[in-house]
Amino acid sequence: MDLDVTTGNRLGQATFDTNNSGTLTSADLLTFGNKSANTSGEKIGAIPADPGFMRMPNVPGQAPTEKKYINTSSGNIASPTETAGNVVNRRVSWEQLQ
Repeated sequence: MDLDVTTGNRLGQATFDTNNSGTLTSADLLTFGNKSANTSGEKIGAIPADPGFMRMPNVPGQAPTEKKYINTSSGNIASPTETAGNVVNRRVSWEQLQ
């Protein structure tokens, strides 16, 4: 699940490559009636382990993307493409406080 860290809302642009085209465009938005909406998550289909991230090379004119590699309880590795944001070379993890 990906959310805007400052508001907790969905991100304002396509977050996941829902049509598996390799790029994040308006075609990745879901349509309900006459309205388009962004996805906040993607179904993996098994129990996921902690993901590993790999930032993809930047393509001029396209939003930055990353691959998320997730080992699952079924023995498969899910690898959704998602938005990477504009922050580079900074800490991209956090610790949950109990």
